[in-house]
Amino acid sequence: MAVQSSGATPLAGTLHDLAFAGQRAVTIAAGSRVTSDPVTLPVTALSTLLVSVFVPGPTGPITFHPFTAQGNFLATGDQAAATSATGFQDTPCWMLIYAVDVQPSDSRLIGAAVALGDSITDTANTTGNANHRWPDDPRPAPERAPPAPRCPSSTRAWAATGCWPPRPEPFWGVAALDRLDRDVLTESGVRAVILLEGINDIGFDATSSQIIAGYQQIVSRAHAHGLPVFGATMTPFRNAATFTAARSQTWTAVNQFVRTGGTFDGVVDLAAATAAPGDAMTLNAPFDSGDQPAPERRGGPQAMANAIDVAALVLRPGPGPSPTPTPTPSTTPTAHAYRTPTPTPTAGWRDRHVPSLPPAARGSTRRTCG
Repeated sequence: MAVQSSGATPLAGTLHDLAFAGQRAVTIAAGSRVTSDPVTLPVTALSTLLVSVFVPGPTGPITFHPFTAQGNFLATGDQAAATSATGFQDTPCWMLIYAVDVQPSDSRLIGAAVALGDSITDTANTTGNANHRWPDDPRPAPERAPPAPRCPSSTRAWAATGCWPPRPEPFWGVAALDRLDRDVLTESGVRAVILLEGINDIGFDATSSQIIAGYQQIVSRAHAHGLPVFGATMTPFRNAATFTAARSQTWTAVNQFVRTGGTFDGVVDLAAATAAPGDAMTLNAPFDSGDQPAPERRGGPQAMANAIDVAALVLRPGPGPSPTPTPTPSTTPTAHAYRTPTPTPTAGWRDRHVPSLPPAARGSTRRTCG
C-alpha cells in the first residue's frame, strides 16, 4: 500500500508491505474477507492511496466494482511492490480490495456518514479521477466553522440498485435492504446514514407504497443500531428514458413522503437542489449530462453536496443509545493482486466493493482508494 503519486506510480517513500497475522500471503475462502495487520502510513484528507495485490493463479469469480470513475491498473506477474507504473495497464474496475480503515488524527472527526444509494451516488458519469461524486464533498458547514466536529461521508452505492427486490441480472447489484447490514450497520465509525434510493424501483414500476415500505424497513433497522437516517429526495427525471406520467406520480408521492412523512430523522432535498427553475420534475440544464436523473457535470454533484446540512449529521443522535465511533487502526483488507487508487477519507472511512461476477484474474492489480 502507498500514497499515489500519479497513475500507478506510488509516492516515493510511502510504499509499505502488508501482512496478515505476520504473514505476507493469505488464502481467502469464497465469500469471505480478511483484514491485514495495521500499517503506519500518514495520509492527508482527500489524498489517494494505491493498494496492490498479487494473484498467483486464476481466482474464478471475484469481488469487483465495474463503474468507478477511477483509474485502476493491472500488470502481469508479481508487481504488487513495484515502485513505478511500468507494465501496468489501465482498467476501470475496482477488484478484490474491500475496504480501508483510517485512524484520524483530528479530534474533531467523530465518525462517518454513509451515503447509501444507486449509480447517482456511485459515479454516474462524473469526471474520472476527480472525486466528483456528490458524497465526496459535503463540507460546507465544517469549513465555515473549523472548530466544530466533523463527519465525513462514506459511499455505499451500486449502479442500478433499488430498495427492493433484487434484480435478476448480475450487474443490477444487491438491493439496499439486502446489503444494509454489510454496507452500513456492521461498518466501523458510522455516525449517520443518508439514503438516496428508489428511482430504479420506479423504473421497474414499483408503487410508492412499496418504496416507502422499503424506506421504513431501512430506517427501523438503522434506528435499532442507534443510527439516524436522513432521507434524500430523488432527483428530477422528466427527460429520462424511464419517465411516464404514472411513474412521475410515484416519484412525487415518494418525495413528498421523504419531506413530510416523519419517518426520517432529517431531509436532504436533492430534488430541489437539482431541479430546473420553475419545473420540479426536470433536471436543471447545467447539470444534465444526458443521463437523467443523474445530475452530472461538476455543478450537479456539488449542488447535491451543498444541500447536506453537515451540522445535522454531527449533532443529531439516532434513537436509543448512540454508538460512540471508535477509530480503528489504519488497515487494509486484501486478496491477491492489483493496483488500485483509493481516495483517502478523513475518519472511520471505508470504500466498499459489491460482489458480482467478473472474469477470473491472475497477475498484479493496483487499485486507487480515495
